[in-house]
Amino acid sequence: QWADAEAAYRQLLVARPGNPSLLHELGVLAIRRERYAEARSWLEAAIAGDPTQATYFNNLGLALHQLGEIEPALACFEQALRLDPSLVRVFYNAGNVRLEQGRFDAAIGCYRRVLEVEPGDEWSHLRLGTAWLRKGDLDAALAAYQYARQCLPGSVALLNGLGNTLWHQFRWEEAAAVYREVAARDPAAAPAWSNLGNVWRELGLITDAVDCARRSIELDPGHAEAGSNLIFNLLLHPGSSRAELARETQRWWLAQRPKLPPRLPLPSLDRSPERRLRVGFVSPDLRDHPVGRHLLPVLRLHAADEFEVVCYFDAAPADATTGEFRRCSSLWRESAGWSDDRLAAQVREDRIDLLFDLALHTGGNRLPMFARQPAPVQISFAGYPGSAGLPTIAWHLSDRFLDPPGTPVEPGQSRPFLLPDSFWLFDPLGPTPEVSVLPALASPGVVFGCLSRFCKVNDPLLDLWGELLQRVPASRLLLQCPVGAARTRVLARLAACGIAAGRVEFTARLHRPEYLELHRRIDIVLDAFPYNGHMTTCDALWMGVPVISLAGETPASRGGLSLLSHVGLPELVAFTPPDYIRLAAELAADLPRLAALRSGLRARLQASPLMDAERFTRGLEAACRTIWREFCASQPKVAE
Repeated sequence: QWADAEAAYRQLLVARPGNPSLLHELGVLAIRRERYAEARSWLEAAIAGDPTQATYFNNLGLALHQLGEIEPALACFEQALRLDPSLVRVFYNAGNVRLEQGRFDAAIGCYRRVLEVEPGDEWSHLRLGTAWLRKGDLDAALAAYQYARQCLPGSVALLNGLGNTLWHQFRWEEAAAVYREVAARDPAAAPAWSNLGNVWRELGLITDAVDCARRSIELDPGHAEAGSNLIFNLLLHPGSSRAELARETQRWWLAQRPKLPPRLPLPSLDRSPERRLRVGFVSPDLRDHPVGRHLLPVLRLHAADEFEVVCYFDAAPADATTGEFRRCSSLWRESAGWSDDRLAAQVREDRIDLLFDLALHTGGNRLPMFARQPAPVQISFAGYPGSAGLPTIAWHLSDRFLDPPGTPVEPGQSRPFLLPDSFWLFDPLGPTPEVSVLPALASPGVVFGCLSRFCKVNDPLLDLWGELLQRVPASRLLLQCPVGAARTRVLARLAACGIAAGRVEFTARLHRPEYLELHRRIDIVLDAFPYNGHMTTCDALWMGVPVISLAGETPASRGGLSLLSHVGLPELVAFTPPDYIRLAAELAADLPRLAALRSGLRARLQASPLMDAERFTRGLEAACRTIWREFCASQPKVAE
């Protein structure tokens, strides 16, 4: 009953003006109510009245941390420990700051100090595992959570941490068992159902994934992550439509809107249409990731006299590609762990003109921050083609194949801005294997392959592939698929189509060099549907492997159409399942054509707009300028 408590403390303060203890309690209440600037004022007044109390400095550090004043917060924690070295909670709070800074070893040291004194402290165990996880040491994270589970066997939070670690190790079935245990212990735990749905998605059980996400939303309608998971799952579901996706993104917005703070006025920026613009990019994927490989060439080539680039890197750990992004940026912010309010405040303070969302509803997105509209113009791009469905994000970048001109914009969706050529830019970013000779020339039959994430493989698609393998004698299928029940299910589904297990080969997820090398064994790539391969299609073309794609109505299901059209191979795109089978079978029967395609695909890709980084960058800059001009023209004129 915080409001009543605050009223009582204020009444006491009238009788005892300047009482440090009362000032401190009011500061603590302000922290609990997330009024951090107010908390700072109360706590600074308390310290002025009594600078000997360690708890006063500890709580001031908490408020300063939330206000983004990291070094002053750490100074407060240090002073608290000087006053009272036994106040172990200070180590926990300092560890949280270090974790946010990406100083993982320092954070780990802080949490260990707490656990030396309080070995049963649940949150320190949880944060210790998180620190190892963010550092990228998955084995250490797993050991930390397993040990914590022995200390606190009933902790739902620790079980979730353990499940998340197994998730990052791609140990899907073990992760599912942990999340099921969480759901059994606490059936109302919305995150457990959301996490379980994520596992089912990775195992190709997309209907179950959708059901789990819906269950999570029923338990907590405002659970932003579960809502995003549902939307992403529907992108993968063979029965979803453009209209259904629009409805769900609208529901996501309506569920989040009541939680938003009062809308601040748009920053008072110079509305000159031709001035130098400050462009911000928010993403957890500014690293060796398809989004990172897509965007890095643009940052290397951007016109610095017209555009100033500010990056908000929202993940850890960094890698060598992250270092390249940092070097290409005018301003670099590491925002992992920041609250949405804090990140929005930083964007406003940085005076960003156009802010790019590079995640949409994928993992680690910052859509609740974009809902606060910290920048006057906000645009979605790169995570996947399509709309995030927020009224605060007015545009999404696209191309004429993904969003054909004249396609109606569904209610509540952003407007597509069509780039001159493709939505994608491809750069292999580093050495890659040479294109091999056609494998079918030295074997009794062709090898079809699909190396997309297994979450894109569904039962209707497996049935299509089974029919294709029946139609092409001696053909085989090479599929990226998790070990265990997923492989058993694939073999059973194909067996129902009359395909023997010996005609199917599986591979686990591979590091990029080995993954590219595997294309040397594949004759034809079979694109996934309804969520087509995007950068995986570019990788296949780079390695000389033609792709047969099936186009649908959603932008994500038209990626193959866009990419293959831009390399001059639209004839490899089907618009119905029977045509998909026919095109693949005809190509498999024409080895001279397959060999010619293989020998020329890399050069064809290099000559296409997909690898013209200069042209793509200029097109993206022109899009930014056009969108900014439209925004400036829409603003009310100010009387002189």
